[in-house]
Amino acid sequence: MRTIQAEINTNGVVTLLEPIKIGKRSRAKVIVYDDDPKQQGGEGNAERLLELMRAHRLPDDAKVSDKEMERQIEEARSSWD
Repeated sequence: MRTIQAEINTNGVVTLLEPIKIGKRSRAKVIVYDDDPKQQGGEGNAERLLELMRAHRLPDDAKVSDKEMERQIEEARSSWD
């Protein structure tokens, strides 16, 4: 499954905004967004997300050291066996 951007005009005609090569007839799913991303501050919402993350930082007592993070990762890996 791949995701590509497209626009739909008021007559329902879909125009792909990215090139795609398809070797056979394929099905597609179309999601219609209510908002125009250009009206939300440009491509995507990266700046808004960064502002949100800066305003709601993780408390110091919730942060773990690099060693502790590695230990947790190793513990999770080992539990898969």
